[in-house]
Amino acid sequence: GAKIVGAMAVVAGLTGCGSVIDEGNFAIEKHWGGSYNDTAISQGFHFNIVDTIFQVYGRESLVKIEDVRPKDSNKILLKDLDLNISFKANKEGAIKFLLKTGDMTKDGDLFYLGRKYVQKDAQSIIGRTVGKFTSEEMLGDQQKLETTFKTDLQKELDELYGKDTFTVTEVKIANIR
Repeated sequence: GAKIVGAMAVVAGLTGCGSVIDEGNFAIEKHWGGSYNDTAISQGFHFNIVDTIFQVYGRESLVKIEDVRPKDSNKILLKDLDLNISFKANKEGAIKFLLKTGDMTKDGDLFYLGRKYVQKDAQSIIGRTVGKFTSEEMLGDQQKLETTFKTDLQKELDELYGKDTFTVTEVKIANIR
């Protein structure tokens, strides 16, 4: 029994009828007819013949928001705000997100979920978050702005796509003037 399964895995690997999903990643399977498997595939070897396997990057991705000019709580326009946002796509909400948005981009051998939408959604809430602070508060305590923006963005993504789709891991101010 175990020898047969092992032999099938070797043959599948040699003939291209299988995919290895790297540690930390997951995969989305698109069936020959165009529909998607209901659940994402975990790391390890996955046998397939006619379906397409998209290996999705499951570690932190970086989105940069640059040259934003939001208003502070006193309605004073900032000259420039640049943010670096790190986030992870979670396999639990991946299929639902992909079907809703189609936001899956290829870079090298891997596919990335949410690069376009997370960036767009982050840009859409910057004004709300910055509007909670005066310019002096933001310049004096950048970490508080970063933490507030991280919380606000996570809440926005949860409301739009479900609590199991993305995890915002870090927000860093690259530039503020």
